[in-house]
Amino acid sequence: MPLLNYTTQIEAIKTVGEIQGILAGHGARSIKTDYSDDGQVEALSFLVLTPHGEVGIRLPIEPDTVLKVLTKAE
Repeated sequence: MPLLNYTTQIEAIKTVGEIQGILAGHGARSIKTDYSDDGQVEALSFLVLTPHGEVGIRLPIEPDTVLKVLTKAE
């Protein structure tokens, strides 16, 4: 089944801000945004407290890979 509603007119930085708000609201200890040389968001990293201590998570942004997946889903 193809993905629905995967296009948007919303700026990426607005979406990143919304994600950061959600992470903070769920207890993220720190949030870091990595940018490419041309100012595009490359990854979002954050720390969360778990029963085993703080755990770091990094979510890379790979638009070319996502586009390939979405193109195949059509």
